[in-house]
Amino acid sequence: MKTVMLERLLPGFCEKLCQEGKAERTIKKYVRDAQHFLIYARSTGVVERETVREYAEILRMRCRASTCNSYLISINAFFTYMGHKELCIPLFQMQRRYSREHELTTENYRSMLAALERDGKWESFLILRTLGRTGIRVGELSSVTREAAERGWAEIQMKGKLRQVFLPRELCEELIHFCAGEEGPIFRSRDGRSAVNSAVVWRRLKSAARRAGVEEARVYPHNLRHMFARVYMETYGNIMELADILGHSSIETTRIYTRTTSAELIRRVDGLPL
Repeated sequence: MKTVMLERLLPGFCEKLCQEGKAERTIKKYVRDAQHFLIYARSTGVVERETVREYAEILRMRCRASTCNSYLISINAFFTYMGHKELCIPLFQMQRRYSREHELTTENYRSMLAALERDGKWESFLILRTLGRTGIRVGELSSVTREAAERGWAEIQMKGKLRQVFLPRELCEELIHFCAGEEGPIFRSRDGRSAVNSAVVWRRLKSAARRAGVEEARVYPHNLRHMFARVYMETYGNIMELADILGHSSIETTRIYTRTTSAELIRRVDGLPL
């Protein structure tokens, strides 16, 4: 299969990812990774399974297994779109880790909220509180609208799935008060024309960490999702419910979110009555 022909398929691949409900950043990464592979494949002029294997081996020598796999997921998706699953390469096997360092604790979370409230940073306060209290992805903040706050739940479409996310009553009251009756997404860009983007949220969370004296490496949007999952499991212990709340198709994905730190594992092992 000639690389020139494959390069012409990239716009269609991008459109297919959009139809599947992939996030904008994910789409850009998939297309970029496919482009990088095609640049490598130009040296041979054709794409065969051996070409893909050689590329995977180069990735393995240059990157960690998790990084290699992220590239392979992208190009495998491209091959599947092309209708040539025979070109797909298995992911590299990784030893499963049962500890999660640099987790965001509930104490960190509360310290950041307190610092933002103290400094009058109400929008950042509510962004942090919404992510922490619902477990939604940062890309799903656009679904938190005035209408959603009034009815008590947000309807979120992500990765081709539609789900309801319930908003705590107290949070709803705070969101309604903040948006002052405006319709649409509560958290907006500076010009007010679109929902706030993930880069802005990232910067706001890092700023909150500095204000609260929390280690910045612990603070990023997805870590709030992990914190929510961990607290939910500690409180209710129902992983099936949690998978529904987080929008996971696989329980295995949810299990990743609920793993604890090495220090906590050591404490539990030390406390065994054996």
